[in-house]
Amino acid sequence: LLSKVTVTDLQKHFESRIQQMRQEQLESAEEVRSLPPLEPMVLSRSLLRLAIGVRCKCDVGESRALFTRGADTMTLNIAVTASAMLARLSDGKTHHVDSLPCDDPVERVCVCNVLMRKGCLELVDGFNPST
Repeated sequence: LLSKVTVTDLQKHFESRIQQMRQEQLESAEEVRSLPPLEPMVLSRSLLRLAIGVRCKCDVGESRALFTRGADTMTLNIAVTASAMLARLSDGKTHHVDSLPCDDPVERVCVCNVLMRKGCLELVDGFNPST
Protein backbone atom coordinates (compact mmCIF):
# COMPACT_ATOMS: atom_id res chain seq x y z
CA LEU A 1 0.00 0.00 0.00
CA LEU A 2 2.81 2.41 0.88
CA SER A 3 4.46 1.80 -2.46
CA LYS A 4 1.32 3.07 -4.26
CA VAL A 5 1.05 6.33 -2.25
CA THR A 6 3.23 9.21 -3.30
CA VAL A 7 3.88 12.58 -1.71
CA THR A 8 2.24 14.25 -4.68
CA ASP A 9 -0.89 12.13 -4.26
CA LEU A 10 -1.08 12.99 -0.55
CA GLN A 11 -0.66 16.70 -1.30
CA LYS A 12 -3.41 16.60 -3.93
CA HIS A 13 -5.70 14.70 -1.58
CA PHE A 14 -5.23 17.16 1.30
CA GLU A 15 -5.47 20.19 -1.00
CA SER A 16 -8.77 18.81 -2.28
CA ARG A 17 -10.07 18.29 1.29
CA ILE A 18 -8.94 21.77 2.34
CA GLN A 19 -10.62 23.31 -0.69
CA GLN A 20 -13.84 21.42 0.09
CA MET A 21 -13.68 22.62 3.72
CA ARG A 22 -13.14 26.23 2.60
CA GLN A 23 -16.13 26.00 0.27
CA GLU A 24 -18.31 24.61 3.07
CA GLN A 25 -17.16 27.43 5.38
CA LEU A 26 -18.01 30.04 2.73
CA GLU A 27 -21.46 28.51 2.28
CA SER A 28 -22.02 28.45 6.05
CA ALA A 29 -20.89 32.06 6.37
CA GLU A 30 -23.34 33.06 3.64
CA GLU A 31 -26.15 31.28 5.47
CA VAL A 32 -25.32 33.16 8.68
CA ARG A 33 -25.20 36.49 6.81
CA SER A 34 -28.67 35.85 5.43
CA LEU A 35 -30.22 35.23 8.87
CA PRO A 36 -32.32 38.00 10.38
CA PRO A 37 -30.54 40.03 13.07
CA LEU A 38 -30.81 38.79 16.63
CA GLU A 39 -33.01 40.60 19.11
CA PRO A 40 -31.07 42.73 21.57
CA MET A 41 -30.14 40.85 24.72
CA VAL A 42 -29.43 42.09 28.22
CA LEU A 43 -26.01 41.09 29.53
CA SER A 44 -24.54 41.60 32.99
CA ARG A 45 -22.56 44.59 31.67
CA SER A 46 -25.55 46.16 29.87
CA LEU A 47 -26.97 49.55 30.71
CA LEU A 48 -30.74 49.69 30.98
CA ARG A 49 -33.64 51.66 32.37
CA LEU A 50 -37.40 51.60 32.46
CA ALA A 51 -38.77 52.02 28.95
CA ILE A 52 -39.85 55.54 28.09
CA GLY A 53 -43.36 56.13 29.41
CA VAL A 54 -43.27 53.12 31.76
CA ARG A 55 -43.52 53.38 35.53
CA CYS A 56 -42.85 50.55 37.95
CA LYS A 57 -44.07 50.09 41.51
CA CYS A 58 -42.40 47.34 43.49
CA ASP A 59 -41.32 47.32 47.12
CA VAL A 60 -38.50 45.19 48.47
CA GLY A 61 -39.90 41.87 49.68
CA GLU A 62 -42.99 42.01 47.44
CA SER A 63 -44.02 39.13 45.17
CA ARG A 64 -45.53 41.31 42.47
CA ALA A 65 -44.60 44.36 40.47
CA LEU A 66 -46.95 46.85 38.85
CA PHE A 67 -45.94 48.29 35.48
CA THR A 68 -47.91 51.21 34.07
CA ARG A 69 -47.83 52.88 30.67
CA GLY A 70 -50.47 55.54 30.21
CA ALA A 71 -53.80 53.96 31.15
CA ASP A 72 -52.49 50.39 30.73
CA THR A 73 -51.34 48.44 33.77
CA MET A 74 -49.64 45.06 33.99
CA THR A 75 -49.35 43.22 37.27
CA LEU A 76 -46.47 40.78 37.15
CA ASN A 77 -45.92 38.05 39.71
CA ILE A 78 -42.23 37.96 40.57
CA ALA A 79 -39.88 36.05 42.81
CA VAL A 80 -39.32 37.90 46.07
CA THR A 81 -35.60 37.62 45.31
CA ALA A 82 -36.08 39.98 42.32
CA SER A 83 -38.07 42.62 44.23
CA ALA A 84 -35.07 44.71 45.37
CA MET A 85 -33.83 44.86 41.79
CA LEU A 86 -37.21 46.05 40.51
CA ALA A 87 -37.49 48.54 43.35
CA ARG A 88 -34.14 49.99 42.25
CA LEU A 89 -35.18 50.11 38.59
CA SER A 90 -38.36 51.94 39.63
CA ASP A 91 -36.32 55.13 40.05
CA GLY A 92 -36.28 55.51 36.24
CA LYS A 93 -32.52 56.05 36.14
CA THR A 94 -30.02 54.17 33.97
CA HIS A 95 -28.37 51.22 35.71
CA HIS A 96 -25.61 48.73 34.97
CA VAL A 97 -27.26 45.35 35.24
CA ASP A 98 -24.45 43.96 37.41
CA SER A 99 -25.03 46.78 39.92
CA LEU A 100 -28.67 45.83 40.53
CA PRO A 101 -29.40 44.17 43.89
CA CYS A 102 -30.08 40.48 43.30
CA ASP A 103 -28.11 37.65 44.90
CA ASP A 104 -28.23 35.42 41.84
CA PRO A 105 -26.50 36.98 38.80
CA VAL A 106 -28.30 34.60 36.42
CA GLU A 107 -31.69 35.55 37.85
CA ARG A 108 -30.74 39.23 37.50
CA VAL A 109 -29.97 38.89 33.78
CA CYS A 110 -32.94 36.62 33.07
CA VAL A 111 -35.47 38.89 34.79
CA CYS A 112 -34.10 41.89 32.89
CA ASN A 113 -34.37 40.02 29.57
CA VAL A 114 -37.98 39.01 30.27
CA LEU A 115 -38.90 42.57 31.23
CA MET A 116 -37.19 43.98 28.16
CA ARG A 117 -39.12 41.60 25.90
CA LYS A 118 -42.34 42.69 27.61
CA GLY A 119 -41.49 46.31 26.81
CA CYS A 120 -40.94 47.33 30.44
CA LEU A 121 -37.17 47.92 30.19
CA GLU A 122 -34.94 49.17 27.41
CA LEU A 123 -31.23 49.07 26.72
CA VAL A 124 -29.58 52.45 26.79
CA ASP A 125 -28.26 53.58 23.39
CA GLY A 126 -24.53 53.70 23.05
CA PHE A 127 -23.96 50.43 24.92
CA ASN A 128 -20.86 48.78 23.54
CA PRO A 129 -20.59 45.09 24.46
CA SER A 130 -16.86 45.05 23.75
CA THR A 131 -16.15 47.42 26.64
